[in-house]
Amino acid sequence: DDQRTWKELEPMLDAALAQLPEEDRDVIVAHFLVGRPQKDLAREAGVAPGTMSRRIDAALNMLAKTLKATS
Repeated sequence: DDQRTWKELEPMLDAALAQLPEEDRDVIVAHFLVGRPQKDLAREAGVAPGTMSRRIDAALNMLAKTLKATS
């Protein structure tokens, strides 16, 4: 809903993130909330940048499904 404020959405996002597997949650937090580049995350994980991109996409899809289920 476009009328929701961040104050209303933040607890929902926190709860949805908490439901994700730790690896997925860590990738989303590191990339989107901390601002770490995908290439840095890929290097640290020992995977190709394309693999990290797919991991991030999959984690975002899981997060979106979780948010939709709770809203």
